[in-house]
Amino acid sequence: MGNTHESKLRRFIGAQFGLTGRIAESMSAERHRRLWIHASSLGEYQIARPVLAELGRRMPDLAIVLTFFSPTGFDTLGGKTKRECGADYVFALPLDTPGNARRMLEAVAPEAAVFMVSELWPYYMRELKRRSIPVMQLSTLLYDGCSALKWWGGSRRNMLRHLDVVVVHDDVTADRLENIGCKRVLKTGDPLFDNAAAIAATEWNDPALEKFSESAGGRVLVAGSVHDRNDVEIIGCAARKLPQMKIIAVPHEITEKLIGEIERAMPGNCVRLSEVSETTDMNDVGTLIVDSVGQLSRLYRYGRYAYVGGGFTRLLHSVIEPIAYGLPTSYGPRIERKATPRVMMELGIGRVVNNGDELARWIETLETDDDQRCRVHEDALKFVDLNSGSASVIAKQIEDLINKGNRPEYEQRE
Repeated sequence: MGNTHESKLRRFIGAQFGLTGRIAESMSAERHRRLWIHASSLGEYQIARPVLAELGRRMPDLAIVLTFFSPTGFDTLGGKTKRECGADYVFALPLDTPGNARRMLEAVAPEAAVFMVSELWPYYMRELKRRSIPVMQLSTLLYDGCSALKWWGGSRRNMLRHLDVVVVHDDVTADRLENIGCKRVLKTGDPLFDNAAAIAATEWNDPALEKFSESAGGRVLVAGSVHDRNDVEIIGCAARKLPQMKIIAVPHEITEKLIGEIERAMPGNCVRLSEVSETTDMNDVGTLIVDSVGQLSRLYRYGRYAYVGGGFTRLLHSVIEPIAYGLPTSYGPRIERKATPRVMMELGIGRVVNNGDELARWIETLETDDDQRCRVHEDALKFVDLNSGSASVIAKQIEDLINKGNRPEYEQRE
């Protein structure tokens, strides 16, 4: 796995040589109206994806240029069509130097730029300002300890102040932006809600997963994006303490090492999804490991509870996907970089767990109180519904920036 990552990184670094020239050659000579969107990673692109889809409906003639500062993002989406990824062009971002910023913007000639989450590059920002190109940052989060709140973070604060629109999803970040002198704040729901709600509403089924869930009477914990040993130990412990509960385990990376760790940690009969079918007798199967990619956001529909991995690192994975099905959702303690998990805890639809004992106790509490479990289910669905629709709001703001070149000074709170 490490070799694969290093190989991707080497290809990404190698691609930097002559990159601005290749971008210029790739751009169509036709003078389409253009929008530049930059995401650090594939995860940040997923936030932008519903906005890109909405922009495609609103502005079908708009050419969207998507850049990544991540080998995985570029490798995954490079060569995809606009129908597949929402963008007309996908490039690696040239390194942030004065010359690269000048040549990149000469080639792309965007009418507006959108940076995702925490991506702000000084030379690109300076060149965008020099060319009077309006800039938005989407899904900004100022968490405790971030550089913009440190005494030495003056450069980051200045870049935030010069943004034309800052889109946030929580009041804490909005207040902190106000405190550092940024007034152009729009608070909306996270566009990931739109994506998750659409997937949950789409018909989909897997006969083997359906039969597995039925064999448990619906008492299934879906452990999504199992990331590391901490996640493995938690679900293994919870499985031992909840013998009536079956587990669907979905590794974040499909590797023999991680799958093997899950198999050794789980009690009872543990099989892989690739080894079973709808004719398999599931009665004695306690854990089903999904050893293929791309199904997680859909298969939460077969669960009653969810545990989302990555919460013992800075990379907690999507907690929105399971609550789109109304699942009470648990995760590890590292939530400082995410607004949604904190709100979920306040609403009682999410729970931080530090070990398998805590996860088992929470599930036992809900299992013994049907009324409470139903309330959590309904509150989760209401939370998703309340936060859906933000992609349209954000796309409208981008459309206004492109059409009017305006720099609205406002502060909107929902």
